[in-house]
Amino acid sequence: MWTDEELFEALEVRYGLDAVHADPQQSAAGTVMSWHVACEDAPDVRVTQYLDWQGLQDAAHALDMSEYCRAAGLSVPRVHADKAGWLLSDGATSGVCSVTDVPGGAPFLRPYTRDQAQHLGVGLGRMHRALASYPLPSAEPRHDESAWAVLSVEDAVTSHEAAALAAVTRGVRDAHISGQLQWIRQCLTEHLGELREATPDRGTLTAYAIHGAFIPPYIRSSSARPVVTGFRARYGYLAWETARAAFDVRTVAQGDGWQECAVSLLAAYHSTHPDLPLREISACPRIALLELLCAPLPTAVLEAWELRSAAVRQLLEALPVLDKALARLGAQPRRQV
Repeated sequence: MWTDEELFEALEVRYGLDAVHADPQQSAAGTVMSWHVACEDAPDVRVTQYLDWQGLQDAAHALDMSEYCRAAGLSVPRVHADKAGWLLSDGATSGVCSVTDVPGGAPFLRPYTRDQAQHLGVGLGRMHRALASYPLPSAEPRHDESAWAVLSVEDAVTSHEAAALAAVTRGVRDAHISGQLQWIRQCLTEHLGELREATPDRGTLTAYAIHGAFIPPYIRSSSARPVVTGFRARYGYLAWETARAAFDVRTVAQGDGWQECAVSLLAAYHSTHPDLPLREISACPRIALLELLCAPLPTAVLEAWELRSAAVRQLLEALPVLDKALARLGAQPRRQV
């Protein structure tokens, strides 16, 4: 990891930027180190040093997709090319880094409001429309983007247990974790089969390049246009990414009028990106449930598990109402945004 002197030298030599102050912001995963850097004669920038060499290809894809979406008119912070023209700058022995503008807007607060949900739907629809012609980042969807469609009950439970054990090993302690694991097993046993049967086969779902993490904290509020950061640049299912945005866990678990927010987001998405078949948009509530049941929680903290269990109960109970509301989208006149 760079010292301040090494950071300032890299910015000057590779980017021609004269840095005067840096605030470190280490990631929780420990695979990158970031700084908010003030410059002498330029706006502030965010510098990221990559500490995991195995993740460099993913980082390069993410930076390229970010610039692609910015060029398509989305509100995305600019990635600075170094003096050699590279978005991912390699100083050989002195490390690999990237430099981006500091994202504008305020952190996206949850639970969503209806207006926020509509803005997110428009932003995601515009992004998916732009990414339809983007090269595929991989040959097939990765595990994180497809687990909801392929995991068995036992495999899903095993992934939850492994994540909980890893969290406890890191020092997170909670006496209720065994009860939460029992709850997730029961839900998976009762609902996995019926949810899968009512969801289009994944072989028929629209899949191409997606953001991969279109959720807070990677979405920031800027009037009516969300500012998008945190690209993962994955090959995945559009309905999966849309479902995660529409049925945000905290909004479903704690928000007033969460059903209206979800339908507003999906309606705005449909108006903006009508090429995605309506049957895939209508499948989003069940895909969101499958994601909540199959994706492991990287923590043993009780509050996170309680939020998820509340969201699962709310969504299961609301499926008939959501089905009726989303069926009406096909009867509404379309308008391009």
